[in-house]
Amino acid sequence: MAKLKKLTKEQEELMITVRDKWMDFIFSCKNTEINKKQCIEGVNFIYELAGKKHPEVLFVDSPMGMQYAYHLIDHLTKNKIGDSVGDSVGDSVMDSVRASVRASVVASVVDSVVDSVWASVWASVGDSVGASVWASVGASVGASVGDSVKNYQQTSYYGNIGDSGWVAFYDYFTKIGIINNEKFNKYQSLIESGIYDMLQYEKLCIVSSLPTFISRNQEGRLHNLEGSAIRFKDGYEQHYIQGVFVTPELFTKLSKNEYSFNDFIAEENEEIKAACMFFIREKFGENALYRFFGDNLKEVNTYTHKKDAVYLEGTTGGMNIGVYTLFKGKFRETEIAYVRCYCPSTDRMFYLGVEARHSNAKDAIASLYRVPEKLKPYIKEIRRQGERFSTTFNDKGLGILESLSKEDAENLVPISGNEYFTKMSYEF
Repeated sequence: MAKLKKLTKEQEELMITVRDKWMDFIFSCKNTEINKKQCIEGVNFIYELAGKKHPEVLFVDSPMGMQYAYHLIDHLTKNKIGDSVGDSVGDSVMDSVRASVRASVVASVVDSVVDSVWASVWASVGDSVGASVWASVGASVGASVGDSVKNYQQTSYYGNIGDSGWVAFYDYFTKIGIINNEKFNKYQSLIESGIYDMLQYEKLCIVSSLPTFISRNQEGRLHNLEGSAIRFKDGYEQHYIQGVFVTPELFTKLSKNEYSFNDFIAEENEEIKAACMFFIREKFGENALYRFFGDNLKEVNTYTHKKDAVYLEGTTGGMNIGVYTLFKGKFRETEIAYVRCYCPSTDRMFYLGVEARHSNAKDAIASLYRVPEKLKPYIKEIRRQGERFSTTFNDKGLGILESLSKEDAENLVPISGNEYFTKMSYEF
């Protein structure tokens, strides 16, 4: 049988239909009632794949509810949940689904379509759905639950909304008649039953339903300045500002305009600092942000950096401009200084602490970059993303890098502002 080399116009339009179907399934928040019969059949199916007996299925309304359910059962069984429901079977389910379901449909599609068709569908359907769902309501929400729970229980590798991307991908190939895999169809039915996540044990599977409310910004990140950005049926909620998780206490303080400069100084996480500054500016206006710093720090110097034309080749031609403003002052008799880094094209803003000895923004921001002294003469290119720097060295520098001792690697030195911005090719 000849491979499918090109999609018809109708098949190309169907990609958008399938993508939108899966995006709507998650983000419309219309599917908050789990189809319990469909879910139980799916859970039994993946346990059978793993060579396990059918478990009891306990339904709860949030990922935090899953953790509460586990710990309640653990308490009722006097800390012997292992004796009560058996060990976690997550690894067994993962291996079984991967080998029996995913590998099978992968092989079928590989045999049936050329690489360009695969890539096109993956970009338009699989990656589009998967990246949006995982970034918004998968990784970030799960990490925040994990940070809040003592003895956090690891949730499922397979059997959660994180499967939406690859399932949507093969759902498309099912719809155009490339595959009709019985095991995949059963697995897709499980995902479409309305599950958010699972805890999988030998005799018990705890299942959470989908969120009842999701608020995102234009970039698809969880975001809401008026309240929680994601909520579940049992009342569990999380607050996000531009995709950054903030505690309910911090969100309340921000909403009441009670966030102080002392709070800002005490906060160690720069992403949270940036989120707080964004909240103040958007909620109370640019003047409120200036007052926030103006009452404590004095604006000393501003540097505006425009990229050379060579860095715009192959792009849309828009200038990547960075604006850096140095603020200095005293806090509790201690000299302090911050550089506000602002990118007009992305509207991202960071306030990064620097040494108070600096008198201009250009050198101050450059001082945050460090490089092994032996490699300093061989820097070819520097890139910055938030607080993270990456460096490309020339050929001689790469040769030195390969034989650099631990002592030399730890001997880090700064570079001048002029050299820093001469070598800087990308900022975000």
